[in-house]
Amino acid sequence: MKVSVGRNDFLQAMQTVGRFASAKSPIPILGGVKITAGDGCLTIEATDLEKGATMRTAAEVIEPGGIVVPERVTTSLFNHLENGMVFLEKCGNTLRVKSGKSETVLSGYPSEEYPHLPEVKPEECAAVRVPPNVFKKAVRQTVFAASKDEKRPVFNSVFLKTSGANIEMAATDTHRMAWFKTSLESVNQETEAIIPSQVLNEISKIINAENNMEILLSDKNAYFKTGNISIVARLINGQYPDINTVIPKNRAAGFKVSAKEMLSALKRVFVLLDQDGAPVNMTAGPDGIVLHKESASCSAHEEVSAETLGDAGTVEIAFCCKYLIEAISVIHTDEIIIGVTGEMSPVIIEPAGEEGYLSLLMPVRLN
Repeated sequence: MKVSVGRNDFLQAMQTVGRFASAKSPIPILGGVKITAGDGCLTIEATDLEKGATMRTAAEVIEPGGIVVPERVTTSLFNHLENGMVFLEKCGNTLRVKSGKSETVLSGYPSEEYPHLPEVKPEECAAVRVPPNVFKKAVRQTVFAASKDEKRPVFNSVFLKTSGANIEMAATDTHRMAWFKTSLESVNQETEAIIPSQVLNEISKIINAENNMEILLSDKNAYFKTGNISIVARLINGQYPDINTVIPKNRAAGFKVSAKEMLSALKRVFVLLDQDGAPVNMTAGPDGIVLHKESASCSAHEEVSAETLGDAGTVEIAFCCKYLIEAISVIHTDEIIIGVTGEMSPVIIEPAGEEGYLSLLMPVRLN
């Protein structure tokens, strides 16, 4: 393999695809990326066997071929190379990297030993095309509610459902839930899938504003394509909870508040808590919302102006402060609606004047 490629183009591909390599795997080759030269381009691949990515970048291919090189070392090296063209040459199981007066030799592995990513068969897949801004918003407003526990794969994932012209995404760790729904012209079939939240997080970081996200769902895998980047991930087997049984049907009662004011008050209380999951007490009523927390070392008292909606009366409730901060942080309307109907009823957070999104928090029992 002999090829000449722009340093910036190659570095961008490594930084994009490299996040799908496995730094912790006991299989050394999975900590690498596969580089293949041919057809006037370089193809960069990485996988940890659960997810993988491929990206193509333009290059002058002198001699086709391929090799697997360590992701971290290669990315770090290109970070410190000067801008311009870089010459790459495979010599046995090593890769010679020449840039200006710099020359480095990296040890690698035969490309034939690298695992193959699952092949896409569009005729066997359900397809959805999602605008990049919608995809980013849907991911941002749901993944935070997924469980961080990888031993609970169903709850460490996001549920995706298409029906008619609608696409829905939801996530829950059983203590909270986030739900997003919108209509898309490209949706014309019904399908459901449970997708690892980490995969969606990574994709939302690399998708740009110029290219739509095409999603293909088979029985076992989810395929994502945007521009010159393709990603594949294994779907999670299991039964996702029926979110419709959790969302209250009657949400007319509640309190409308300034999102910025409420978020600031919560953050001031949060800095005084001794642990992330510590609860805070809230009293909501005609006079507004009062946040209160008292401990042996400190106390906090915050008042937030609120407009009473419907027949909402005075309610006292306790909840995880961090959870409410995260729920409000992903909403970008000036005002939010906090629906509370009782001390052991779920707290509903919705953007004021905007449909298709809500977050739900389970309360903590008051002492």
